[in-house]
Amino acid sequence: MPRQEPPYVPMLEAIENQPIFTFHDEMGIIAGFRSPQFTQGLNVAGFHEHYINHQREGGGHVLDYQLKKGTLQIGVISRFTIDLPHQSTFLEANLMPDDLHQAIEQAEN
Repeated sequence: MPRQEPPYVPMLEAIENQPIFTFHDEMGIIAGFRSPQFTQGLNVAGFHEHYINHQREGGGHVLDYQLKKGTLQIGVISRFTIDLPHQSTFLEANLMPDDLHQAIEQAEN
């Protein structure tokens, strides 16, 4: 997602400008996590991965991939900590728009 500046546009509008890159036969790292369904809105429920190539010159949010060979490492995290800002811009922001679930689904797919 390109860097944004205030005033921020709604997520559905912002993802229209999300660049999509395609990589073929590259080595790199996919890092991600799986969050339970009840965290949707605070996190992205389900799987969420990002990729960076071996040269660290390209990557981003993973929409789909086919893996020829790799190593999988799994860690279990049982703690979920949120540090919230105290600024009025955050406290007054609409963080629960009506289309939140739709926006997350569209951004992830």
